[in-house]
Amino acid sequence: MEVYVDWSQLPEELLMRIAENHIISLDDYVMFSCVCKSWNNAGVGCDKTKLRELWSHQMPWLMLTDGNHDPPYKQFEFGNYVYHSSDDDDKYEDSDDEDEDEASLSWMNEENWADDDSTIDPERSVLKFKTSNNSRINLSVPEAYGRASWGTPYGWIVTLGIDRQMHLLNPITKSRLPLPSQLTFRCYWKSENGKSIRDCFIAKVVVFPVPNHHRNNNNNNHNNNHNHNVTWFVVTIYDLGNRVAIAKPGDTKWVQFSDADDFETITDVMYRRQSNSLLFLGLDRRVFYYDMSHIGQHHVLKALLIKPIFSKIFNTFTQKYIVESNGDILIIIRYKWFCTVNGVIVPQQQETTKFRVYKVDLLQKTQEELQDLGGFAVFVGRNTTMSVYAQDAGCRRNCIYFTEDDNYVRPLRCSKGLDIGFYSMDDATIHKYYLENNSKSFYCFPFWFSPSI
Repeated sequence: MEVYVDWSQLPEELLMRIAENHIISLDDYVMFSCVCKSWNNAGVGCDKTKLRELWSHQMPWLMLTDGNHDPPYKQFEFGNYVYHSSDDDDKYEDSDDEDEDEASLSWMNEENWADDDSTIDPERSVLKFKTSNNSRINLSVPEAYGRASWGTPYGWIVTLGIDRQMHLLNPITKSRLPLPSQLTFRCYWKSENGKSIRDCFIAKVVVFPVPNHHRNNNNNNHNNNHNHNVTWFVVTIYDLGNRVAIAKPGDTKWVQFSDADDFETITDVMYRRQSNSLLFLGLDRRVFYYDMSHIGQHHVLKALLIKPIFSKIFNTFTQKYIVESNGDILIIIRYKWFCTVNGVIVPQQQETTKFRVYKVDLLQKTQEELQDLGGFAVFVGRNTTMSVYAQDAGCRRNCIYFTEDDNYVRPLRCSKGLDIGFYSMDDATIHKYYLENNSKSFYCFPFWFSPSI
């Protein structure tokens, strides 16, 4: 005899405990809340802090661009890849016209970078790549329209507009926290227009939460909108990576980090909760350190690794990232080279060719190259570098997912967003995602972010 069970009558407290201990992603939370009214009430009433801890290993979403900077493209097929390029690519193949080449470098010309405001669309497409299935949704995010954006693992994205105003924005809840204006940077390119600043001034933005028990000063109310137990900090790497600044929502200005004696261009930064410190990665792969307990007192970076720990590799372009994965500090080197179409180099576009990963012991000043990420996957690009446990996230283990994030080749007057995919460390292969529309932009590349509420 079949027994009928009315799951809607489960005690609300039991449902809340189920949500707090077993809902490991926003997708699961939405499905849980849609079962019935009582389950929805449990989802609303459960401890959101516990949910966010579980969601730290959900599969990041890929947010695309506004869509108003998709130039007409033509398609070339070569090997297993499909290359999309703008019609301007032809002139680079056969052109010996020096005037034309010189004109192509006039990238600060306002006319070249004008936005097509006639195509304003507040929606941003979001892609979810999972081993079981891929899906696409559209989010209405008018607050991010026309703004450069950077992703984070904490639900926030960081935005910068041509008005030079910066914000933390949650595209799911629409929470929006003000950051200091870009005009308060020590160096802010006074002579440039707002579009040039938006497009090229900031190389990287990293967001991280500092537990309030680590901080002695009183918290600003702005920092408690998302999580009452932490204060949100934002680090910006700007002026071609030569300067670094820090602020939190509600501050009136960015605080500049002072240079260490052997300071170099910074490419990435991570927060290490265990030691309440920031680790900065230099272009020459040196690591710099800042103790967050000194915030508000002095802001001097200290070098941890005095000498580069990796030999230099010439005739290639590289990006460097630093991330904590399964308790280890990893330095990731991404190698790029010019795209070729039918044997012809296309100078506007670089593509990823491989990655190398090193585990670093900062105390012993040693490094070890890794061939395996274990059960983890890493996400790099125009976002806070993040690591997730692949089984929980539903993504491919031992892979590095990447998006395009190279600000420094923009003078070639091309839109970005073609170099997206994942690298398998198992067999050293690159697998590309070709997204066509809403993936190319002059100011906002597609980026990874983890949704939250």
